[in-house]
Amino acid sequence: MAETAALQLESNVRFHAKAAAVSNITEDHLDRFLKMETYIAAKCKIFENQTSLDVAVLNYDDPIVRNLACRTSAHVLFFSRKQEVPEGVFYREPDLIYRLDGLERVLCKASEIRIPGLHNLENAMLCALMGLSQGVPQKAVREALMEFPGVEHRIEFVCEKKGIRYINDSKGTNPDSTIKAIAAMQRPTVLILGGYDKHNEFDLLFSKIIDSVVHSVVLLGQTAPKLLLAAKRAGFDSVEVCESGDFEDAIKMASKLARTGENVLLSPACASWDMFRNFEERGAVFKRIVCAYEE
Repeated sequence: MAETAALQLESNVRFHAKAAAVSNITEDHLDRFLKMETYIAAKCKIFENQTSLDVAVLNYDDPIVRNLACRTSAHVLFFSRKQEVPEGVFYREPDLIYRLDGLERVLCKASEIRIPGLHNLENAMLCALMGLSQGVPQKAVREALMEFPGVEHRIEFVCEKKGIRYINDSKGTNPDSTIKAIAAMQRPTVLILGGYDKHNEFDLLFSKIIDSVVHSVVLLGQTAPKLLLAAKRAGFDSVEVCESGDFEDAIKMASKLARTGENVLLSPACASWDMFRNFEERGAVFKRIVCAYEE
């Protein structure tokens, strides 16, 4: 099992995936690829050496990803949380259904999946389909869906201090990831945004923030000025800029804006390279700082 980025795939010559999956494609890494068309082409190199004996798992609900079916020689299986698919995994309330060769089997109830958020329902369907397509027994797939607690740095609950819940989503390195993290929040939330500039746009992000549980945003890092302009264009006024540029200061600002019963969410919508070696280091520092707060 390997997670491969477009930055790795663009130079692919021999990599051959027996089962390859694409969950979604949204604007990212335009500092490298300049155009979305080039970025998509790099993503598609995951299919480069596949044959009809291999499997491609695609998100039917994402039009860009759905249309990649014509760019692979592999047998295509779809997953969808919005509609039934001819072959693959889909959501039919209240269950996840696996359909293949005209037969349907219930995998589990959607409510039994531990990881939060609609995007994680899609991730669960993708993983289930990858496993099932490679002969993993349905019972094992079901158990994994019901028991998997999530991964570090992706909507990870860290601690609760003085009634405020701190959530580490340092893996949110582009606007779409942060939009999904916000959608998973069930309490009023203060959001920490900003980091290295990958030449992404943030207008869609702030249009989603306005209609979400986020009531305040703290900005820092290289993209802070760009994020502030996007907030102003969207008419979102509850924005604080961490003038010092210090990560710990930004967390303190967010903590002061949050009230008992609320969240502080680190989901920067940007890479970490202006301040940290990687998103893992950024997440680890966030966790260390908030865990040291007084109860």
